[in-house]
Amino acid sequence: GLRLVPYRDSVGVLTVGWGHTGPDVVLGVSWSLPQAEAALEQDVTDTIAQLVTFDWYRRLDDIRQEAMVNAAFNLGVGGVLGFHHAMAALANHDFGTAATEFLRSKWAKQVGHRAVRISEIIRTGAYA
Repeated sequence: GLRLVPYRDSVGVLTVGWGHTGPDVVLGVSWSLPQAEAALEQDVTDTIAQLVTFDWYRRLDDIRQEAMVNAAFNLGVGGVLGFHHAMAALANHDFGTAATEFLRSKWAKQVGHRAVRISEIIRTGAYA
């Protein structure tokens, strides 16, 4: 959810808004709603710009692409790419294996329901 007061996330990273991190996040300096909205829009745009460079992403249907944007927004694109077995499964359109691999991760244990929701979207191609 939205948080306008910077906080440390589950791994200690300074975060504000809808999960924005970076040098513009300063402990004790609250954000306005327009700042948070602008940061979210830019973060999503940046995430998509990175993902579209990968053939496996471009070959996914729109719903699964959205799920991967959600995961990459949360983990970073590099973090998503670290799921080697899941990435290989996605590239082969083996969505069941990809979803299972995401759910077996430390990330899934950290974020709980979000990981379950994203994994089910990847598995089924439908909004969970």
